[in-house]
Amino acid sequence: MREQIASGAAKAVLVWRLDRMARSVVDFGTLPDQGVEVISCTA
Repeated sequence: MREQIASGAAKAVLVWRLDRMARSVVDFGTLPDQGVEVISCTA
């Protein structure tokens, strides 16, 4: 996923739950800075 984001191949990431997205809040917080939309299937 990170390679595709870095190369520009991914514009969005779809996850089942947000807590499964990243291991830390800091890691998760960098995704919007990279221009990636995060879409969660659950609230």
